[in-house]
Amino acid sequence: MTKPISKTSQGSEDNNNNIDKDSESAGIGMGDEVINISFDDKTDSKLKILKEMSEKEGSEDEQVSLTKVSITKKRVAKHDVSSPRGQTLEMDVITSGLSDLRRNLTNRKFTFCKLVAEGKLVDDISILSSFIHLRSLHLRNNRISDLTPLGQLEFLEILDASNNCIESPKSIPMLKHLKILNLSKNQLRTIAGFLPNFITHLNLRGNLLSSLEGMSSYIFPNVTHLEVRGNYLTSLKPMQLPRLEELYAAQNQLVSVGGLHKSSMLKVLHLRGNKIASLRELPSLVNLQYVNLRNNRICRFTETVYLTHSPSIHTLILKGNPIAESLRYRAETIASVNQLRRLDKYMISAVETGKGRDIFLGRMRGHIAPLMDDPAVATPPTTAGRIEVENLPTSRACPPNSAVNRRLVEIKDLDSSPT
Repeated sequence: MTKPISKTSQGSEDNNNNIDKDSESAGIGMGDEVINISFDDKTDSKLKILKEMSEKEGSEDEQVSLTKVSITKKRVAKHDVSSPRGQTLEMDVITSGLSDLRRNLTNRKFTFCKLVAEGKLVDDISILSSFIHLRSLHLRNNRISDLTPLGQLEFLEILDASNNCIESPKSIPMLKHLKILNLSKNQLRTIAGFLPNFITHLNLRGNLLSSLEGMSSYIFPNVTHLEVRGNYLTSLKPMQLPRLEELYAAQNQLVSVGGLHKSSMLKVLHLRGNKIASLRELPSLVNLQYVNLRNNRICRFTETVYLTHSPSIHTLILKGNPIAESLRYRAETIASVNQLRRLDKYMISAVETGKGRDIFLGRMRGHIAPLMDDPAVATPPTTAGRIEVENLPTSRACPPNSAVNRRLVEIKDLDSSPT
């Protein structure tokens, strides 16, 4: 004996707190149809759903409909993924992956709004064009190359199509409510071809991109998080994303940090594992807080001066760069970027902050010799070596004629490192 879903239905109370006792049964939305669901008295919330379906006979324009959905203890048959070829997404896979029961935005009926169909080796998803009430769709680890059937899913907010075979943005329809798009580990070679959208989180990690041409404020006006790790980018230009807050572009072929002048709201900059030797093109970014430049080619302490143009930076990662091999690495970096609270994986102590301030003020007042890699030095060093300051006192001011403050020591030449 079955009874309609209600506040007191066993195993469904948590998921249906807003369902009135007089409301209609829940259902699955396909087109404008909503199919009733009934619950067995003895089943609990962990039982799997077996949904029996049938197709209406008639013209090709008639939509597929579900005639009955019920909860049972029978296991849903697993989809066969052993075939080496791509497969068509079948109804049994769809019904076993539906979840997130809530009222739809069309007629306020209860429908399933989330579908997970991952690792099924499907390449044809045309059947999804009828599931217009979906808000979250997960198609990871398939063989999909064409997403145009999703153009009818006007309420879709989250789309995960990672690890598929998508080659062109032209196969991605315009979805006006889409906020999160994951296209990582596909075969995209260009961004040109995306339609204007309102995406806020865009993941293009592990594709074949060599340029960010097309990453403009006209196409992506709302992007706040951009992930382009593991591509073949040599420059961030001509990216123009005025609302960008977090940029992850590690493991590319970047040689500079140019291209960020339009991203004034940027807070996180992750450029690990590139070929960056100079920070000269880094603009003033007043909101920038976290910078990761690990495993790049920065070999001059004077390059860190450009980080001072962004006064909110509190975390800096420079490990793996040539300058990190210097005995004076922490002291000189803290002196240049004196607002830092963390350098690499270690927090900066009060003593280090004080010594860094003394170095900075000493050079400002001419009490301490500038670094030999500083362009202001009249005779830049060759292979003979460079000069750095050692054993500075922690006092705020240094006497002009202090012998201690004028003590210099030659250390390993960093200018011989590759630039």
